[in-house]
Amino acid sequence: MEIVVSTAPRYLPHYTVADHAAWEGDFELLQGVAVAMTPSPFGPHAERLSRVAAAFWNAIDASGCRATVLAEIDWIVTNDTVVRPDLVVVCGPTPQRHGAAATCCEFAILRRGVTLSPASGRRR
Repeated sequence: MEIVVSTAPRYLPHYTVADHAAWEGDFELLQGVAVAMTPSPFGPHAERLSRVAAAFWNAIDASGCRATVLAEIDWIVTNDTVVRPDLVVVCGPTPQRHGAAATCCEFAILRRGVTLSPASGRRR
């Protein structure tokens, strides 16, 4: 059997925030590449998320800072990158739609055995 390797360039579509806004379903957009979101988390993940959010709110309230804690909000990083971290801390008022300003902190709650890819910062 003969194996033929193509020398044609491989086409990968490059999507933007406008494309992402028109999609149905849950996707993140990482440097123009659509990435399907994982299914909604189970109880232990949700409990950890609520505890971390409560700790941040308590610290913010005690400090008098004008920060806001948001969970599961699409965050527009660039024109071709939209992520949905588990939790973000934003300096200033709550965004009316998706987050687009710089965040103070972004958090992903991971289960054991899951690591973040150094190149993209996303789960693998």
